[in-house]
Amino acid sequence: MITFALWGFPLGHSFSQTYFRDKFKQLKIEADYLLASVASLEEFKTWLLLNPDLRGFNVTVPFKETALSLVDNLTETAQAVGAINCVKINPDGSKTGHNTDADAFRESLMKWLGTNVPSMALVLGSGGSSKAVRYALQLSGISSMTVSRNPENGDYTWDFLSPELIQQFPLIINTTPVGMYPNQHLMPPFPITGLTSQHFVFDLIYNPSETSLLAAAKNAGAITKNGLEMLHLQAEASWMYWNS
Repeated sequence: MITFALWGFPLGHSFSQTYFRDKFKQLKIEADYLLASVASLEEFKTWLLLNPDLRGFNVTVPFKETALSLVDNLTETAQAVGAINCVKINPDGSKTGHNTDADAFRESLMKWLGTNVPSMALVLGSGGSSKAVRYALQLSGISSMTVSRNPENGDYTWDFLSPELIQQFPLIINTTPVGMYPNQHLMPPFPITGLTSQHFVFDLIYNPSETSLLAAAKNAGAITKNGLEMLHLQAEASWMYWNS
């Protein structure tokens, strides 16, 4: 049986296995989607050897940049982003890295914003998901700045954020896993008091459907959106890429 998989750690939050297994049933395809919940690159390399029928796999936090070392080639989009979330295993055994996050985020974002497209966005986080988001924003004509724990990786550190600074960015995007199940009680150290009814807050997390950040943002009057639609869009794009 041909198989596909998701690599990440931990994976208790993920809906991907259910999504793809349901898809295979609908399409009447003899295939399976596995979860590779392993905590290191070396462990995942071993996992790959034990699953020779694998045709492709997705990559989620925190390995979207680490996975670059696994592939032999990158698509143009993956090269531009600098991170991958989708890998195709070719007939000759070589692996090509792709990024379906960027287009999925862009489609979901623009549909949500409609005509309210801002000129500036603040991206929370500086990992692989952040790279895809910033690339999508660039393609959409939206300038962006990032917040990171490490001052070398972002434009701001978390302790630099203030309500006055937040008011300069009509669009806020959380790309960190803070607030994801099973730690849904957590929230990034973000100055909620800076948010107004003029703000749009997009959280890439989809489990829970409303994170602590989104709940607080909504309470402050902001318009909010989670990452479920983006998940579906990137999954469909991955399926199309694996079968191209």
